[in-house]
Amino acid sequence: MIPVVSVVIPNFNGARFVQPMVEALSRQTAKSEFWEALVVDNGSTDNSIEMLGRYASESPNFAVVGFSDKRGSYAARNFGVKRSRGRILAFTDIDCRPHSNWIAKLIEHQSLFEEHYVVTGAVEFFSKGDRYNVFEWFDACMFLKQELASRKCLGITANLATSRAVFDRLNGFKEFTSGADSDFCRRARLAGFPFRYDRELLVYHPARSSFDEIIAKIDRVAFGLAETAFSSGGRTHRLRVFCRHFVALISQLDALRLLPKVLKRNPLELAFVFRFVCLSVFFGTRIRWRALKSLVKLSSRTERHL
Repeated sequence: MIPVVSVVIPNFNGARFVQPMVEALSRQTAKSEFWEALVVDNGSTDNSIEMLGRYASESPNFAVVGFSDKRGSYAARNFGVKRSRGRILAFTDIDCRPHSNWIAKLIEHQSLFEEHYVVTGAVEFFSKGDRYNVFEWFDACMFLKQELASRKCLGITANLATSRAVFDRLNGFKEFTSGADSDFCRRARLAGFPFRYDRELLVYHPARSSFDEIIAKIDRVAFGLAETAFSSGGRTHRLRVFCRHFVALISQLDALRLLPKVLKRNPLELAFVFRFVCLSVFFGTRIRWRALKSLVKLSSRTERHL
């Protein structure tokens, strides 16, 4: 029987996330014959592929495929789609935990996918401890704002689905370092495909809890911002993007935007607020500066090839 839904999950050194993801998939209320899950290992050097392989050997609708021709989660997702069979393509990440009715909700939305909708759902952060530390607060305030993105008909691949017909029409994801999910949604909108956000289509995501985790995320996002700007327009467009990042860098817009959120939650914890503001200034400066440097680097590389 051909499954209705194919869940595609990229993995790179995600051993610590394998067990929670496997448990989340095993709790799905949808009948197993209606869905399949493909984890695409992107050249991991930890033992995640062995852990995934053990689970795949016990579950007929779960498979692990290797792909190391190109490093990057979007290249891995494109490869996974080619190996999948479902009419509905659903995307999430190895560190996410889909709600038990996540796949059942996707199946309920079959009529939307037949009408070529792009569908996104909620992404809820959770702390690894009893309460958020300052890094987790920054992560929850800054990244994966799915409901906010949905107002612009954008989505993130922590919780995004569409039909195979739409995916093929758009030639899949552009294989950027980061941000190809928003680019995919923009191209879908320009092509006339409708968009729907469903708050009940829920995925949980652990908040990043350390300085190093946030830095890795910021550097990846910054380069993805540059790649997206570079691929979506000519010199005039890239200059506008450059100026926008430069203004945000000088004015510290990122820190100013995040401050009300932490004040609302922790108005009396002044030491916490002070650390949050300092980190927001540092991380905001880094992401804008990295994006600017990447734009210049990509532009210089192109000029040399002309």
